[in-house]
Amino acid sequence: MKLLTALPAFNVEHILEAVLAQLPRIDTLVVDDGSSDATSVIAESLGFKVIRHAHNKGVTAAWISATEFAEESGYSAILFMDSDGQHPPILQQKFAAALHQNDVVIGDRFFDPKIVPAIKLASNLLASMLVGSSTGVFMRDVSCGFRGHKIGMLDPREQSGSGYSGVYDLTIKAMTDQLSISRVKVPPIYDTDNILGTRPYEIIGLCEAVLRNGIEQKTAITLLTSVQTRRDFNLRLKGIEFTGKYLKDFQIYQIHCNQNELFNAYDHFN
Repeated sequence: MKLLTALPAFNVEHILEAVLAQLPRIDTLVVDDGSSDATSVIAESLGFKVIRHAHNKGVTAAWISATEFAEESGYSAILFMDSDGQHPPILQQKFAAALHQNDVVIGDRFFDPKIVPAIKLASNLLASMLVGSSTGVFMRDVSCGFRGHKIGMLDPREQSGSGYSGVYDLTIKAMTDQLSISRVKVPPIYDTDNILGTRPYEIIGLCEAVLRNGIEQKTAITLLTSVQTRRDFNLRLKGIEFTGKYLKDFQIYQIHCNQNELFNAYDHFN
């Protein structure tokens, strides 16, 4: 199996060299998604292949550029990895090994809920339950950007979503097409120096993907309408009450649910 490791990158000059130092120059591609700093210059100076977008297009566009490069270069599989230090490059070999045996491999940051901040657990639970209600497949982590697939099994160009919704589109397609999916444990790394939350565009991307691909219409529409207008929300899904408060000063949502229900739900995920 010939594997390409692709790193979407946006203004990561402060960390990129440290990340790339742990990856082989051959078979690694940096997709500079319109950075205004020296991201491309650093990657090129270290001898890595680089594709540069003229302006910021989002993760789905970066995945599309990497997929086209992989196909043109004769790769049989592709692995996506964040370039900001949240994904340990040392795990690349575990992902590669899993791809030998499966069509798709997705990182699992929530394998131990006790080590994850409750704010992040609740927002992920909402996403996992919305996707699960739509597909019938309940998975702990449906949005991890550390993931890969065999070329031809999934194709971001075939999805109608853009921005962050493409991440959910591909997860949902892998589930509905009943592809073989493996999970690799990924340590949850969060910037605890800053207030934690979820960006509106991430929630909007989730709702748009569910509405395109799933049957959980009412909840997704309610959530989408609230987030598009930056209103607080309160909704119930599979017996769990979720509340979301928009923090205008930080431009994020903080999502909460009952702690006991939160941990009980994770006990039942695959």
